[in-house]
Amino acid sequence: MATSAVFCKTYAPEDEAEFWRYPSHKLLSAFDDAENVGRSIDALRRSGIEENAIEVFCGEQGEKQIDFSGEKHGLWATFVRSLQALSAEHLYLEYYQNELHSGGYLLQVAVENSEQKNLVARLIHENGGKRTTYFGTWLIEEIANKTEHEEQSGYGFRRSVDLSFDEAVSRIKEALKEQGFGVLTEIDMKAKFKEKLGEEFPNYVILGACSPQHAFQALPIDMDLGLLLPCNVVVYEDRGKTIVAAVEATKMLSVAQNAELNEIAASVDEKLRQAIDAV
Repeated sequence: MATSAVFCKTYAPEDEAEFWRYPSHKLLSAFDDAENVGRSIDALRRSGIEENAIEVFCGEQGEKQIDFSGEKHGLWATFVRSLQALSAEHLYLEYYQNELHSGGYLLQVAVENSEQKNLVARLIHENGGKRTTYFGTWLIEEIANKTEHEEQSGYGFRRSVDLSFDEAVSRIKEALKEQGFGVLTEIDMKAKFKEKLGEEFPNYVILGACSPQHAFQALPIDMDLGLLLPCNVVVYEDRGKTIVAAVEATKMLSVAQNAELNEIAASVDEKLRQAIDAV
């Protein structure tokens, strides 16, 4: 049994049990520096979390331990990673890999129940965890994150991503799908301005996203609500940056002045935010 949380755990390639498929009943969070990791560990210990429930991944050793390609753990592990590449699960793998590769840290904590899960997530969030995700047996649940959103003219939220324009478009489509949205329309504004006006314009795509579940709940309440659908999500380039943004459903639907729509709109906002944060 470990006596303390270990930074940069030594990798043992012969131990196939160490393959990080997805940690069952554990929380994982990314950090920029060791100081915040240390503060989080101290807070967790004070709250009663056992030391052997805490593990830290960092640097090359961390990448080997998680084995993002699966190659270091044999054919079975490679097969698992190939299946994950077909779904939105690979968005998490890529995110964690990028964090480690850029010098960051991953803090993993095993939890026993929902109450402990919420406690650990709160402590990690308060001490600098950028993204805190719970991995259950059949569940991936992003609980809290430190992603900063810039309010856009009071009717939406957005974030700058360190991705190319094309990659950001691909990522947001996958993330929207994971959150239950279908992309009904895609408008390439750069191409349209060139075609219709002969004018040059930066890369700018408008995606019309709709959640069938939420639409099915909302339309019987107000059949004219279709005038406000779908929810627009945009990806564009601005002064060398790639921006991903989404309309804020609660503000968009406020024009309907129907309190019955508030809960539905709040749920749509949460899923749109999770999609954007997953890019």
